[in-house]
Amino acid sequence: MDFDFIVLATLATVGRIFALIGLSIVTGWLLAYLCIESRAFENVYVPLVNVFESIPVIGFLPLVLVAFVLSIPRHVLYS
Repeated sequence: MDFDFIVLATLATVGRIFALIGLSIVTGWLLAYLCIESRAFENVYVPLVNVFESIPVIGFLPLVLVAFVLSIPRHVLYS
């Protein structure tokens, strides 16, 4: 593999990581604001978060794997 390609791929990955960290911070602020402003939203959102906190992260792995496999084009899978 070409060194330039590896450097660009690494920079793209790091860029995605920081972009998603920023997105998660903004999403957290938005959800917190909605909970503060709307009692109805808080009554729905907080119990939902409590349920998802009780599920181990490994429990979401099958869903992620299925989504990943379905995102691969067929010509790549069957070539």
